[in-house]
Amino acid sequence: MDSKRVYAIDVLRALTLVLMIFVNDIPGMQNIPTWFNHMPKGVDALGLADIVFPLFLMVVGMSIPLAIENRRKKGDDTQKILVHIFTRTFALIAIGMIRVNVPYLNSELTGVSQYLWAMLAYLCVFLVWNVYPKSDTAPLRVYRYLKIAGVIGLIWLVFVFRSGSLGNEEFLQPRWWGILGQIGWCYLIGSLVYLLVGQNIGKVSVILLVVAVYHVLAMSFAADYLFFIILPGHGSLVVLALLGMLVSLIFGHYKSETKKLFVILSVIGALFFVLCFAIRPIWGISKLDNTPSWLYICIAISVWGFAFIYWLVDLKGIKKWTLPIEPAGTNALTAYLVSDMCYYFTWYWGWGYPDFLNSGILGLIRSILFVLLVLYVVIGLRKINIRLKV
Repeated sequence: MDSKRVYAIDVLRALTLVLMIFVNDIPGMQNIPTWFNHMPKGVDALGLADIVFPLFLMVVGMSIPLAIENRRKKGDDTQKILVHIFTRTFALIAIGMIRVNVPYLNSELTGVSQYLWAMLAYLCVFLVWNVYPKSDTAPLRVYRYLKIAGVIGLIWLVFVFRSGSLGNEEFLQPRWWGILGQIGWCYLIGSLVYLLVGQNIGKVSVILLVVAVYHVLAMSFAADYLFFIILPGHGSLVVLALLGMLVSLIFGHYKSETKKLFVILSVIGALFFVLCFAIRPIWGISKLDNTPSWLYICIAISVWGFAFIYWLVDLKGIKKWTLPIEPAGTNALTAYLVSDMCYYFTWYWGWGYPDFLNSGILGLIRSILFVLLVLYVVIGLRKINIRLKV
């Protein structure tokens, strides 16, 4: 596989990240169409928020073969690649655990307010996983001390964390994996599968089918099987990552045969689209219920979406429209955590929006402006060499 960067992948990552920040900002907003949010549990419908994370997971899967081949091109052997994979997985799960525990923090038991604890934790995350300059003139010792300070800070914050109530105290724990933790598990499984079977499209397809069957069985019998802990979403999220990896391999194989590539991607999307509606009477389309129909419609949308964006930006060269969202594509983790930090900062100081900005079209414009603010902050941070990479 050619490890050359595919611009469409960055664009799709940027779009999904921008949408993720947007849909995270609108819950509770009044007088807006219901389809902007997640559809309620038990409702057979699809909202915008229901397809964003699946799109992002497909991008995660698509990036795996390219990233691993790029490391091999630089001279990394399998052992070094495995170390990188497990290190990155640990980082994503650790940061994910921090995020999901913040709402449970008891300020009185911890001795630190919830929002201050969160801001300090995020500051330490930036200190540990920032991409520091590596030039000969850079004060490398200072950067090393910053990383050590971040590690010590995180250890202290985890040590003092308390939730629950007096006499029934709880420590920081994996209440659920969170968005980043789920990404971490999907990335780990996808990477190990790629190292195991390589660029064999047939073998990847078989493994994807096995996980998809596992998901159907888990949903059919409402059971948590042995591998549930590392197969978030009863395997549905891993299916999305493996599907992305399969699309990436198909893309690499047929990239020079454009017509054949688009036919294959169109057929894959169509098959899952038909399958979605064929089994819809059984479960319905529901993200919060994690139904197979929801999974299959998201796969169809993801595959068709990638095909269209690739045609638009890589083949036709229509790229100018992507410039405003470019920071979200190349600095996704930074943008995602910056959006969180904005919330904690404003909540800590007790700031809020006036009522007219929490409703209707003005509320939606407010959320769009918030996304642009986050991207502007990311650009500013990048200019002063602050950029996360795990």
